[in-house]
Amino acid sequence: MELKIGEAYTTFEISEFMAHTVKREIVIKGERDGRYIFALKGKRKQYYFNVDTGLAVFEGNDLPFIADSDTNSFSGNAMINLIGDIEVIREYFENKQLNPEFNEQDRIIALDKERKEIRVFV
Repeated sequence: MELKIGEAYTTFEISEFMAHTVKREIVIKGERDGRYIFALKGKRKQYYFNVDTGLAVFEGNDLPFIADSDTNSFSGNAMINLIGDIEVIREYFENKQLNPEFNEQDRIIALDKERKEIRVFV
């Protein structure tokens, strides 16, 4: 996966701690020993960017959907829970998700206005 230094990205993954959706808005700060280094948006502390099969990566920070954990009400159901239009979410994961190793499509759920869970990929 080719990322650009100085560019913003948004990542989604399932937390190992509470099995809930974690969204991070990051900026790539550099590269060291073949690994990208990032900082959270607006922060200075830097981390190594570890990409695995459970990490969805998108360019930019203004995505047309959010994680349920952004609402202070989240499910610890070991799924990637996103709030937004299901067709838009599907389009983004099919065409704009940057991690070629990502293989968690079956764990993506869209939540509608009543917070009813709808599987994005079946």
